[in-house]
Amino acid sequence: MSARKPIKIADDDEKWYRHILSPSEVLVAKDAPTKLHYKFFEKRFGCPSSPAWQHEISGRLVSRAGSIEDAAAVALERVASKKKAFHGVICASAGDIRNVEPKCFDVKHTPFSFDSGHADLISRRRFEMTDEMVPTHEFDDLRELLRLIPLDDPSFPKGGDGC
Repeated sequence: MSARKPIKIADDDEKWYRHILSPSEVLVAKDAPTKLHYKFFEKRFGCPSSPAWQHEISGRLVSRAGSIEDAAAVALERVASKKKAFHGVICASAGDIRNVEPKCFDVKHTPFSFDSGHADLISRRRFEMTDEMVPTHEFDDLRELLRLIPLDDPSFPKGGDGC
């Protein structure tokens, strides 16, 4: 088991991101080509690794990320599926995430000995579960904030850069 380093709250200006490796994670619509699928968070908010919060989704801090493209390549090797490809990232500042309604979301820097950039987008609120998933309407505002940033987009973050 990998040693977990001390957990800290991310600074407001720190950027959290997550790789998007499947086109099904993003809506396929001309009017919303970068919007996350309405069930993205419902499917991915999982059980917490800490009793201090209720749900979490893994990601990383941009300032500690190193090469985002290299990290995506490693993630793709782990899933070992020919249907997966690196489509970009979702990314926002911890301060912006904290201001999303309902105001229960946060970003915790949760580094491991092998990954100093690991961070979780967490919820301090327990959502009612349906079929072991969180209802989609709970994440409408979060989905508006976290849009796909494709690799060829000028605003695509570089390790250590903002997004």
